[in-house]
Amino acid sequence: MRTRRTCTAICSSRVTSGPAPYLVREGAYAFVAEDDRHVVGYVLGALDSRTFEADLERTWWPPLRRRYPPTTPVASPLERAALALLRRPPRAGDGVVADFPSHLHIDLLPEGQGRGLGRRLMEHLLDALRVDSSPGVHLGVDARNVRAVGFYRALGFTELHADARHHVFGMRLS
Repeated sequence: MRTRRTCTAICSSRVTSGPAPYLVREGAYAFVAEDDRHVVGYVLGALDSRTFEADLERTWWPPLRRRYPPTTPVASPLERAALALLRRPPRAGDGVVADFPSHLHIDLLPEGQGRGLGRRLMEHLLDALRVDSSPGVHLGVDARNVRAVGFYRALGFTELHADARHHVFGMRLS
């Protein structure tokens, strides 16, 4: 597993979304998994979701919103979705954040899946959050990602909310 230094080298300074804000603002909670050829996955987290959100709202999003105003033409549904997220970044519910103030994102390429790398990435991040006294962590997952839902349950996450489109899981760390 590698930490912020490797993650920062992988993501250029021109990256404006995805992992970039986590690398810049919460680099102590960024880990990557590599095989012999390249990076095959990462996990990113924020110790305090509300502080992270407020910091992004104050410093990260305004320049991007100026660069991509509401009149920005879009070429694809993916671009439309990205611009919508720029305008209204997701926020976890207050009830979730009260007990599980940290949050995480994990992504593994297909060649990185099924080899224990996801579990090891999660263990590294959860240990880092525990060291920094996080009482709990949450994450969201698309309901169609049945494999990921099973993965989070197997790791010991508890389902906090579910509907037809989305699951929210939490884990107590203290």
